[in-house]
Amino acid sequence: MAEALAKSSYTLNQELLSYFIDYLNQSDKSAATIANIARDLNFFLDYLAEQDDADIHAKYVSRYITILEDKYKESSFLAKLSSLRQFINWLNLDENPFWKLRVSLKHHDFDYYQELEFSQDFAYDDLLIQVIYELYLSQEELIELKLEDYNQARGTLSIRGRELVLEQALAAKMRNYFRQYRIELARASGALTLEDPLFTRSLDDDRAMTSQSLQQLLADHGLALSKLKRSRIMNMLDQAMSFEEIESKLAIKLSEFYRPFVKDKDYRLARAYKDFHPRS
Repeated sequence: MAEALAKSSYTLNQELLSYFIDYLNQSDKSAATIANIARDLNFFLDYLAEQDDADIHAKYVSRYITILEDKYKESSFLAKLSSLRQFINWLNLDENPFWKLRVSLKHHDFDYYQELEFSQDFAYDDLLIQVIYELYLSQEELIELKLEDYNQARGTLSIRGRELVLEQALAAKMRNYFRQYRIELARASGALTLEDPLFTRSLDDDRAMTSQSLQQLLADHGLALSKLKRSRIMNMLDQAMSFEEIESKLAIKLSEFYRPFVKDKDYRLARAYKDFHPRS
């Protein structure tokens, strides 16, 4: 009898999954993304089939999250977590674990640089690292920046179809770099156009930055680009910024992988009180 009930529940779960996949097919997700989600959720249904009743309960979702966290490394874990979250939210499950989930990752490879300290003094390597970090730049985005993309008067860089405002300290470094180094280097090379690269390989080398030279620069400082970018998002979330605030500030679409790290409303109020209340 129990086996028959479990089989019936598994069949129902498969039907629910097929409806969910139909729902995803109406979205703007790619076929490959949907296929990955379906694969991840089939693993979840297989796990449910091993339980006493095989129904989708909050307790089973929570236990399965723990299993995923123990079994997979960061990127795989977060991808599977995202698939599961979308499905459970679509089901509108009672006592949805994702309403209060705060993932405490155990994986050693999921770490990030705490809020980075950048010197006030000018150093070229430091400037490049700070630009990548603050603006969440890929190596291609950094390399492809042109002189015309930097607006010294407004302290902005044109990227991703927007003018991103530089933090005050970074804007000051950019002014120093632009006036004292970049312009002089371009003039010394015999030509100066708005199509020239904003950043070159070094302060005395007018050749454009390459992926190899950028990777070497980061390696020399013991940094990894992916971890540097991840750190920017994590540190903003640690400051209790919302998804919407981060997406607006950086002109990006933030990955759902980071959803578990969003701080709740009470956390934001407590942080605001601590930061701004004179008696805190």
